Amino acid sequence: MHVKTFQAADMPELLELVKNELSPHAVLLSVRRLPADEGQDCPGLLEGTAAFDPEARTLVQPEAPRSLPAQPMDAYRPLQIPSEHPETLPKLVLLAGPKGHGKTASAAKLAAYLGAQAQRPVALLAIEADSLTASGTLGSYARTLGLPMIATRTAPDLLKALTTWSARGPVVIDTPGLPAGNGGRLSVVIDLLRQQGHEPQVHLVLRADTPASQVPSTLREFAPLGLDRILLTNLDRCRSAENVMEAVRHSGLSLSYLGTGTRVPEDLQVPA
Repeated sequence: MHVKTFQAADMPELLELVKNELSPHAVLLSVRRLPADEGQDCPGLLEGTAAFDPEARTLVQPEAPRSLPAQPMDAYRPLQIPSEHPETLPKLVLLAGPKGHGKTASAAKLAAYLGAQAQRPVALLAIEADSLTASGTLGSYARTLGLPMIATRTAPDLLKALTTWSARGPVVIDTPGLPAGNGGRLSVVIDLLRQQGHEPQVHLVLRADTPASQVPSTLREFAPLGLDRILLTNLDRCRSAENVMEAVRHSGLSLSYLGTGTRVPEDLQVPA
């Protein structure tokens, strides 16, 4: 197994170095932002450690914590560079869901993943409900990953940001944990996006430890958004995800991605 550390100004450049100097099938083990040199206004370099096993096309990740469920995780493969054809990747993803289910961290992980797969710039957009929102956290993730982040509070701001960034590469939108049904704000925003020719792929973000009895009501609450996928988080913190997985299967929606830990961007997996 070959392990090497790289330094770059941003995430796209770092991933390109990993791909060219190690292997297109290498996997990032860790990423951190180095402190800026004294007197410099710009942020420090991004440092990432990557590994590649020449005897295996897919690098097997370290053994998962004991709390990680044996099922359904055994059916999933680790995040790779690259693992999906760029033509099949979503161009615009909107993450919605109850408050505290990991939308913001998932948005950062997904943006890094899409950038690696598409080999194009990725933008993070945040829809703010008020001044006390997660956009500050998302901004911190964006600075660490070297990605642009735009906070929007009005529909015109959001449309302007999409017009600027959608032609350049994938866009990931983080939303506040607000009620979605009964003509809620998110429903209005998504309807407006579609009227303007934007087709967001809407992912409902749910914790894997959500009681199965709550999943149907949550699905009904967010159904007005036109849900396309379900993204499960906190798989590392529950003993078993069988009940919530069964509820997801009954929903008729497919799984998109899996949050398996707190590390950004490493702890994101793609269903096999």
